Amino acid sequence: MRRTPLAVLALLGSIATIAGIRTEVVMLTGDAFNDPDGVLLGGRPDPPSINSAGTVVFTAPMASPFTGPVIGVGGPGDVSIMARAGLPDDDIGDDAQFASVLSAFLSDSGLGRFRAVLTGTGLTPSTNEATYLWDSQSGFAGVLREGAELLPGIAMSTFDTWQISNPAGQVAMFNHLTGPGVTFESDGSIWLLDGGSATRLLREQDPAPGGGTIRLIDPFSAWIDEGGSVLILAAREGQPSPDWWLHDGTLQPVLRLGDGVPEVPGAVVSQVGPAKIQNGRIVVSATISGPGITTANNDVMLFGPVGALQLVAREGSPVPGSPDLQLTSMVNVATGGGRFGFLCRFSGPGVTTANDTAALVATPTERVLWLREGGLATGLGPSILHGDFIQMFLMLNQNGEALLISQTGPYAAAPVTRNSIWATDVYDDWHPVLVDRQVLELSPGDSRTVGSVASTAFSSRSPARPMNEHGQLAVVVSFVDGSHGVLRHTVYPRGDMNCDRRLDLFDIDPFVLAIVDADAYSAAFPDCSQLNADVNRDGVFNGFDIDPFVDLLVGN
Repeated sequence: MRRTPLAVLALLGSIATIAGIRTEVVMLTGDAFNDPDGVLLGGRPDPPSINSAGTVVFTAPMASPFTGPVIGVGGPGDVSIMARAGLPDDDIGDDAQFASVLSAFLSDSGLGRFRAVLTGTGLTPSTNEATYLWDSQSGFAGVLREGAELLPGIAMSTFDTWQISNPAGQVAMFNHLTGPGVTFESDGSIWLLDGGSATRLLREQDPAPGGGTIRLIDPFSAWIDEGGSVLILAAREGQPSPDWWLHDGTLQPVLRLGDGVPEVPGAVVSQVGPAKIQNGRIVVSATISGPGITTANNDVMLFGPVGALQLVAREGSPVPGSPDLQLTSMVNVATGGGRFGFLCRFSGPGVTTANDTAALVATPTERVLWLREGGLATGLGPSILHGDFIQMFLMLNQNGEALLISQTGPYAAAPVTRNSIWATDVYDDWHPVLVDRQVLELSPGDSRTVGSVASTAFSSRSPARPMNEHGQLAVVVSFVDGSHGVLRHTVYPRGDMNCDRRLDLFDIDPFVLAIVDADAYSAAFPDCSQLNADVNRDGVFNGFDIDPFVDLLVGN
C-alpha cells in the first residue's frame, strides 16, 4: 500500500483552501496491510490514537474473505498488523485463536497493548479474554488472562472495554472479580497495568479515607495522567452519588459530597460532575448547595492539584476574560499543559441564541483561547461563522494545545451548517483541519468528499489519544461514497516555511524562495506546503502575505 503522502485540500462552496495543515493518508478502505496473508481494510475504523513519534494505531473490520476486527499500527502508506481475528495464540492452547481484538493503544516508546476474546478447546466465557503486550520485533505476548488469580482465591472476571492509557503505556482498567465471597456489591475493581504487572488500586468494599467503605465504582470514569496517577469516580457507603478520588500510591480524596467549596463560604458539594487529569492537574465540575445558592448559580468548575483545587468558573458569575458576560452552563471539561478548558453558554448585553456559546481554554489567571458562536471561522472563508458549541467536543494535549469539533456555516451551496475539526498550534492560533463535505484529493485522480467529521473523529469520552504533543492528530473519516480512511494531520503555524512548527528567522529564506521559485521551494521542502505562507488566510499565497508575514516575525 503506497499513496501520495500529501493530500491536497479543497472545499465546496465559498470556503477557501485550508492553509497550515498537512494531511496524510494512513490507510483507506480496500488498502492492504503489510501482511503476508493479504489482509485488506474493510469498514469504518474506530477512533485512532497517535503517539509522540506520529505512529497511528486503530481497530477496524477486515475485508472479505477475512472476517472480524484487525488492529493496524504504522504511518502513511506503511501499516502493519498488531493483531487480528483468526491469529493463533499457542500459549493458550493448541487450537486457541483470536475471535476478536480491541482496546489497542501504543506508548511513546512503541510498546503496544490490546485486549482479545479467544476461541478454542477448553475455553469458556469466564476464561476466554486476555490482555496482550506487543512490539514490532517480537510480536505479541499475553500478560493478563480472565480467570487469573490475582488475589488469594479471587480471580479476574469479565474484562471491561474502558481502558485508559498514558504516553508511558500504563493503563487504568476497570475489571469485575469472581471467587468465593465475591458479590455484586464487591466485584468492581480498578487496576493499574504497567508492563506485564497488574496492581489493584481500588475495590468495592475497600475502606474509604475519612471513614466508611467504597460502595460502587463507576466502570467508565477512570483517567490516568503521565505519571501513573489514576483519577477514579466511586461512591462511599451511605452516599447517594459518587466522589472523585486519586490513587497516587495511596487513595486520597479529590472532591467528595459535603466538601467545602473554595471562595464560596458556606457552600458544600452536593454532586460531582465530569473530571479529567493531566500533568498532575485536575479539572472537575460540581453542583453545590448552601446559603444563597439557587439553580442559577449552583454549578462550579474547579482546577488544580489534589488538595489545592481553585474555583475557576461558576454559573451566574462572569465568563473568565469577559466580565460583562455571565455563565449559564458549562460542559465537556478538558485539561493539559497547566490549562483547563470547557464549553459554555452565557448571557449578557448583546447576547442572543446566535452567539451565546463558546469554547474556552484558560489558566487560573488568564484566558488564553476563546472561540465564540457567531464569530468568524478564520481560514474557511469571509462569511463562515462558528455555530453552537455545547454539543461539541474539546480536548487538550499535554502541552495545552487544543483540539475541537465545531459547527460552522452558512455555506454558499446552501444555507447549511457543517461540522469541522479545529486545532491550535504552539502559538495558540486556531487552524481548521477538516470540514464536512470537504473534497480531499487523496492521490492523483482520487478525490473524495468527506461525510460527517463529528461522528467519526473523536469524542471527549473516548479513551483514544487523537493528538500528540508535536501538533499531529489522527482521525477517522467517512466519505460520502461509503469508503473510510484513517488520516494523519500536522498543524503548522502561519508562516512556518521550513515545517519545524516554529516561526522564526529561519523561515525568511524559505518564504522568499516560495515567492520567487515555487518549484525550487517544493524540491527543497517536500513535506511542506506553500500555503503555510498564506498568513492573511485568504486562501492563496501571494504578495499580499508579505507584510503580514513580517508582522508575525516582529510580534505584531
